Amino acid sequence: MTDLVHVRFVGAPVPLMLRATQHQQELIREFTLIQLSDERDKGDVPERLLEVIERQRAEFAHLSFRRPDELAGAIERGDPLVDIEIDLPREARAAAVEVQALLVEADDFCRHGDLITLAAAPDVVQFRAWFLGEIVRQLDGQPPTPYPGGTAPEA
Repeated sequence: MTDLVHVRFVGAPVPLMLRATQHQQELIREFTLIQLSDERDKGDVPERLLEVIERQRAEFAHLSFRRPDELAGAIERGDPLVDIEIDLPREARAAAVEVQALLVEADDFCRHGDLITLAAAPDVVQFRAWFLGEIVRQLDGQPPTPYPGGTAPEA
């Protein structure tokens, strides 16, 4: 049985969480298309990007934004902020660190035009860093910290 750790995300801004999830899904969709493309078409894709795609897809299989009942209820009610609690295996710490680094790298590829997907907006980048950082911090035994600012940004 895998040892699970209870992780809390306190005061997560719902609209921002949804935008971060949408951006992640756009990246995964583009990565999937690249992986499925003809080898000739991959010839135009930088080798480093192909490595990032393969690693990122593997990491996202182990760690992704989840939509527990708390988030679904908050969306339904139109709540601007939500507290979410999930149980993660200790191994999720390494995946969170890797995913954070890979998302930064993927954004660089987006900015340089190697991907069709646009780079994440600054507030999405900040949210991702907080979300993944909370996983790392709490799996290291530290208490949860609320999302910085304490208010929900505009959608």
